[in-house]
Amino acid sequence: MVTIGVMNDMTQKLAIALGGGGARGAYQVGALRAILEAGYLPEIITGASIGAMNAACIGLWGPTLEAVDQIEAAWLKGASLELLHGNIRSAFLRALVGRPDSMVRAKTLQFLEDIGITSQLTFRELTYARIGMVSSDLENAEPLIYGLNPDDRVQDGILASVAIQPWFMPIREEGRYLVDGGLVSNTPIEAALRMGATEIIALSLREPYNGGQKSGVNDYLNRLAYMISLRMINLEQRLAESRGVRVHFLQLHGPEPFPTWDFENAMALIPAGYEITRSWLESGALLGE
Repeated sequence: MVTIGVMNDMTQKLAIALGGGGARGAYQVGALRAILEAGYLPEIITGASIGAMNAACIGLWGPTLEAVDQIEAAWLKGASLELLHGNIRSAFLRALVGRPDSMVRAKTLQFLEDIGITSQLTFRELTYARIGMVSSDLENAEPLIYGLNPDDRVQDGILASVAIQPWFMPIREEGRYLVDGGLVSNTPIEAALRMGATEIIALSLREPYNGGQKSGVNDYLNRLAYMISLRMINLEQRLAESRGVRVHFLQLHGPEPFPTWDFENAMALIPAGYEITRSWLESGALLGE
């Protein structure tokens, strides 16, 4: 097998781009186990939304199988806290009147503290890999990448990257209006390029749209979200191609749609992500021909 991201060649930098998708981020935990088992060691990890959370854990604990065990334990803890709830109508109503559920943010901050991502932790201290987290800057119509400045705080990067309505309100800071990173770069290939990647494994959580012949507002919004996400991914892959950077793209999903807020049942996705990725690797997806 021809390896990628050869570690003794300082000109080669393998990146893993972890896409957003809420509770579906559990797929990525299993995928990371399969990738590390196969001997691929990333020097750069970028994340959008829940992918930012997974990226932070690898940066904190290292690209090892023992670290994946710790990430699984963190997901189990997060599931027990019910960080997001499925009553979307109630959450939207609260957000519309400017009174979001403050417990969501409070529980998220406590969770981060409990697993070692403290309020003072900076990207400089994530020594195992270079980490980048994408947020969407609505004020300037562009992605904002936390971690390019090593003195950025990791908690700030995560909170800006996961700021998805209606559970989290937008963040205003220094002339910026920040929301969930998945809105502008749901599988952060461009961020990996900006951080110097020469080869990228992109783990997308975007589920295929299979709404059939349905109609109505909900179907329209689902189709719109799918189209925007697909367009962004295609553009970022073309950008990588124009720079001579290979992107190995893997879409992680199951046979049935999985709700983004269902963290309570997300643990079942970890072994599924492992099997999907192991089969993908065994198919020769990363061969260097």
